[in-house]
Amino acid sequence: MKYIALSLFSWFLPAFGHPGPQKFALPSSLYTSAYLWARDVGHVSQFLDESAQIPPADFIARATTALAFEKEGLGRKALIDEVLHVDPSIQAANEVLVTEGTSETVLKLLEDMAGNGVNSIGNVQDINNIRCGRVLPAIDAYFNAVTGLDASFGRLVASRPEACF
Repeated sequence: MKYIALSLFSWFLPAFGHPGPQKFALPSSLYTSAYLWARDVGHVSQFLDESAQIPPADFIARATTALAFEKEGLGRKALIDEVLHVDPSIQAANEVLVTEGTSETVLKLLEDMAGNGVNSIGNVQDINNIRCGRVLPAIDAYFNAVTGLDASFGRLVASRPEACF
């Protein structure tokens, strides 16, 4: 009965200026999100590395797949943001990815490649320039924040395409 009362009371908290129940996630679920995001980043980097050798008939499908991985990664970012948004390193990384529009630019360029195929191969250099210099280091900041929650978590690094080296 006391659980029901607490549950009912929590509905009224926002009306009195209290934020109500806070969202939380287990560190392991954040690590899983970061791990899967790292996988998504790796798939996009692999596509960028291989794009010049992809047969024109397969290019649109591969670009569409890379775009899907990029979008999935941003969904995983959102899950981490919900919990770690007060972390200064997350705030700085979010500034790069969202406020500066770097993630949106990468998405638009991948969408162009998925729509126009091999005719948009020049986007690879533009994407690499943005990802290597701004996006991937910001993603690394997310990974560092998550892996810093528990000493047992393995280190995660955003996979770079060859153009970054």
